[in-house]
Amino acid sequence: MKLTLLIDLDDTLISNPMDRFIENYFKLFGGFIKDIADPQAFIQAILKGTDAMLANQDPNKTLREVFNEIFFPIFPMDEKEAQPIFDQFYSEIFIQLKDLCPPIPGAQQFIKDAVVTGHELVIATNPIFPLLAIEHRLNWAELAVPIERFSLITNYETSHYAKPHPSY
Repeated sequence: MKLTLLIDLDDTLISNPMDRFIENYFKLFGGFIKDIADPQAFIQAILKGTDAMLANQDPNKTLREVFNEIFFPIFPMDEKEAQPIFDQFYSEIFIQLKDLCPPIPGAQQFIKDAVVTGHELVIATNPIFPLLAIEHRLNWAELAVPIERFSLITNYETSHYAKPHPSY
């Protein structure tokens, strides 16, 4: 029988001082969006959408769907218009947070050893970010294995529950 290892990302593979990370995340995102929307209103919409994801108990909705149901009635454009903006932020700007999240010493060796022994690997991070953001954060861990080596990476596009919900 193959053993599956569920591996958290924050403070397991990368150090993440959450208060500083969130503060800088919102500062970057607010600055990025300032020509399109009021940054404070935008951040409040993100927080309300995130709260909805954390509280979701509907197995028929992804966390992205739950977020969008709350976020887009507040945000001044529709999802189709907004998606390229979000994609650009996560592709080009989000990576500036890397210095806040250095690799945890020993994490790279742990992952190498798990691969060598044939374990199935799952990144079981709280799935409140898009996959693109989580892949960036995995790259910050400087693991010597390709992202494709993980059989699952929890993210808001595919997950239905968030931590600490028991169904997660």
